Amino acid sequence: MAPVRLRSVRAAERRAALQGVDGGRGSSTLVRCEYDLAAMIRFHPPDLYAALDVERTRRGLAWRTVAAETGVAASTIRRLASPGRCEVDGVIALTNWLGRRVEDFTRESSL
Repeated sequence: MAPVRLRSVRAAERRAALQGVDGGRGSSTLVRCEYDLAAMIRFHPPDLYAALDVERTRRGLAWRTVAAETGVAASTIRRLASPGRCEVDGVIALTNWLGRRVEDFTRESSL
């Protein structure tokens, strides 16, 4: 399930309390929605790095060639080997080079 902003949940609960479940047409029954706010989908850079390495090796390329073909600096590509923050435009260019989707490199995680 996609993460839900806590503010959105509270706003929805306030609207439900004010309007009732039938949109304010007379019902006083409230609906309680449960959300797993601790679960999140997160991008995992090492998975992208591993896929890049497999494709690079399969094609017999050096990392600098991958960098030149994708327009992403070799240092940016090297940083993907470790979990952490990365540049969105570089991630998109690299996943396009692989012919894959960014979602292929995500994992469910807890806060």
